[in-house]
Amino acid sequence: GGEPANFIVPYTAYCGEYSPVRFRDTDEAKAYLEDIGDSFNPELAREYMDKALEAAGLEHTELSMVVSSDNEEMRLCAQFLKEEFARIFEGKFTLEIDEMPSSSRLAKMKAWRTDVNAYQLGLSNWSRQVTDSSPMNQFDVFSSSYWTKCNAPYHCETVEKTIWLQDTDAAYKTDMEKNIAAAAAMEKAALEERIVIPLFERSSQSLVHEWVISDFNDPANIRYWLCDIDTSLK
Repeated sequence: GGEPANFIVPYTAYCGEYSPVRFRDTDEAKAYLEDIGDSFNPELAREYMDKALEAAGLEHTELSMVVSSDNEEMRLCAQFLKEEFARIFEGKFTLEIDEMPSSSRLAKMKAWRTDVNAYQLGLSNWSRQVTDSSPMNQFDVFSSSYWTKCNAPYHCETVEKTIWLQDTDAAYKTDMEKNIAAAAAMEKAALEERIVIPLFERSSQSLVHEWVISDFNDPANIRYWLCDIDTSLK
């Protein structure tokens, strides 16, 4: 399952290795996000679509989205978008789903370096390491130097200027206020510039044994390095 998301830094991200505070609960992270329910506005979407079609001299348009055929979650998400777009735009916009094996999808998306028309839309997901205590690090994948070679032409000046501050200024690794402010600035810019359009955050469940003790015991995000075992219960 999952929850609708209009953010990039996941709800499971804390503000530090030993911090009980989630990044999403900080004032900085709340300052630039609309309520998800309030931001859903089909009428305004249709208005923008009508203006765009009129400017282009069109009555209908369509785009294709590359999707992994061997990823059921991705396939279901793409089908949902296709049906919702058809309903919201009343037939004026069609989303075509281009299914292919994951390896082919990755190759097609990486081809943008030599062919800007390699694909139109891509559906992807990303995850974070549970041991990653820096909200800033959620933006590594959107930098031009990301080691796995991005599958999309991401570019955001704020991300490019900010993401490496942890390498040049040690304070960003120890001062969570600096880290939170930098992460918020990058997320705000990335969302405003639409380098990605978040859809949902995947949720999961964990079973935690009664022996496990932690001051920050969070079943959604167990930080095992902070846990201890209550040996009296053995």
